[in-house]
Amino acid sequence: MDKLNNQLREKAISLGLCADWQGMWNENWDNDKLADMMYKGIDFCIKNRYPSKEFFLENFDLEFLRRRCIFVNDKRSTNNPAQSLILGRSDIKVRYNGYGSGVIFALDNTSVTLTAKNRSFVIVHAFDNAVIKAEKFDVAKIVVLKHSPDVIVIAGEDVDVKEEYDYLKD
Repeated sequence: MDKLNNQLREKAISLGLCADWQGMWNENWDNDKLADMMYKGIDFCIKNRYPSKEFFLENFDLEFLRRRCIFVNDKRSTNNPAQSLILGRSDIKVRYNGYGSGVIFALDNTSVTLTAKNRSFVIVHAFDNAVIKAEKFDVAKIVVLKHSPDVIVIAGEDVDVKEEYDYLKD
């Protein structure tokens, strides 16, 4: 873990990690804590494309990535994830129901098929050439935020689609 933490921390610092985060990262974190912190600092990670898809695949096993809803060139189905990061050429089906809520970050050339039912609530941040297919039922709510004009959204009735192209721009 020491080597992995040092590698990730040093790269983050070289990308401009702020002093507050450097101060927090003063110990070796296990993989779950690393994933938690990635999601907390997801804007930094997306803006810098850090860690890279290759880094995820080389340093974390598939079981861990799937458990933490980090999908890299993967084909999978998941239910009610609180947060998801979908990268590469992944093809992911995501279902929400009951009072489930979540945030999905879809980058690269991913394909996401999203179904929300009951009183669930989902926000999708879509980047690059992501394809989002979204359908809601009952009183569920889906908001898809397009962060690239190349994102394709195929949305059913009452799915909110918004353009936000200046997100993460300096």
